[in-house]
Amino acid sequence: YPDSIKFMIGSFDMWFGTPEGEDLREWCISQNWPLMWAHNPLESTYICNPSLTGCELPSREYYWTGIEPTNVRLLDPYVLQRVSHGSNVTGSFDEATAARYYSFRNSSESFEKYWKHVREEVQPVKLNYTQRRVAMDPVWDQMTVTKDGLASSVLAVEPLFAGSCDNEECFGVSVVDGTCVC
Repeated sequence: YPDSIKFMIGSFDMWFGTPEGEDLREWCISQNWPLMWAHNPLESTYICNPSLTGCELPSREYYWTGIEPTNVRLLDPYVLQRVSHGSNVTGSFDEATAARYYSFRNSSESFEKYWKHVREEVQPVKLNYTQRRVAMDPVWDQMTVTKDGLASSVLAVEPLFAGSCDNEECFGVSVVDGTCVC
């Protein structure tokens, strides 16, 4: 099984900035798997009860925004720097990849700032699943939607899709420029 897994997806709503999230990060490193954080926004096409009943669709205007929000995932830079995959995201410091290197470094700092914010401000409050999801929705928006958000950084990826990457080692597609993340 370890050779068949390309990456792990962590629930942003439940584990981002938590001790369980820290454990997940360390476990991914020990397995040499990149970690992506995914969020199920309060408004998405995937709002259903566990029994798949009571599903609600967002307004028509919602679909004009482009990419389905649940497809945006954020690579965890702490993990990515410690595993062998994703080196085309982390970059090396040479002339050809300097821009990507600086983009990764800046994005990593921003990502860790949000991790610390959640750990110190959201995590200490005991919330049930629904309350935590509501509390984490604006954090995800701040991280991804704002002018300097991570959705326009090298950390933002979407799932592979038919014809997206020739290299079978790749595990995502950059939201910013469509390059394969391998």
